[in-house]
Amino acid sequence: CKLVANPNQADMDKDGIGDACDDDIDGDGIANEDDNCKLVANPNQADMDKDGIGDACDDDIDGDGIANDDDNCKLVANPNQADMDKDGIGDACDDDIDGDGYLNNEDCDPRDANVHPGAVEDCTDWKDTDCDPDTYCILVSVYGAPEYPIHPYPGVKAPADFYDYESYNSHTGLEEKDKTEVFLYQYQNDNKLYLFIIHDKPNNGTKGKANMTLEGLVDAQQVVQDDPSDTYSFDSSTGEGSMNWKWNGCCTDGGVWGPVFCGGSTSFSLQYHQTTNGLNNLVVRSGTNDSTQYPVKMDNPVRFRIEGGTPACN
Repeated sequence: CKLVANPNQADMDKDGIGDACDDDIDGDGIANEDDNCKLVANPNQADMDKDGIGDACDDDIDGDGIANDDDNCKLVANPNQADMDKDGIGDACDDDIDGDGYLNNEDCDPRDANVHPGAVEDCTDWKDTDCDPDTYCILVSVYGAPEYPIHPYPGVKAPADFYDYESYNSHTGLEEKDKTEVFLYQYQNDNKLYLFIIHDKPNNGTKGKANMTLEGLVDAQQVVQDDPSDTYSFDSSTGEGSMNWKWNGCCTDGGVWGPVFCGGSTSFSLQYHQTTNGLNNLVVRSGTNDSTQYPVKMDNPVRFRIEGGTPACN
């Protein structure tokens, strides 16, 4: 620099022109007066936070108020520095926020480490725990008691064929004397779920009478009406229905509705309103082996709820 005193002869870009008189000190092709990093070569002039200081020399590149050395997301503004899984990478830039080993775009709830593909479906958390809509839990609550999980009764027969209505009776093999059997039947041909309600057992000598309402069976159809002479009303569009059953000692009563849990509905309920003669218990059956019995009460609903996925509907 012949005309500018510079005893140290500093020349950052080694172009033979001393920094004291070089109009592009860092040699990046950008004149000093236009360069947002005069002492750091940055020809692209990137400035993420638009603060006039180029990223190459900005000690807070993303402009979130956290210095780069302390920032757990240097290139993403995150002033709260949230880090759910405590891995040193802020949630704002972490591709696995909850640290469950599944990338956010693969995880149906990237902020819950207990929810991810391959997890065991939890029947109590109101979530799709395993991120698989084809697996689900069915839960029942009776008379306001805590929910408990049940399994559908699987079968290869079509629902009407399994009910096998003939001579004023059902013939499922599950009928019980003086009881109402309630269970979900899964037709294994298409995996759709159907609600079965069966009163009493054939030829047990006890007649009966019952009135029940249904709510929440949106888009379901009444598949079996036992008996056709009983008084039924059912509206598929609302999922609401009312049944007045009356049977003699020779016979059963009941019906089949389905498929259930369709039309956007995740729950439905049934409720007795009055009954005389022939019924002592309500049985809610789970799967093929277990049946849980509850005393019949006239003024409390039995509620079925599905969680964690969606059964076949179409």
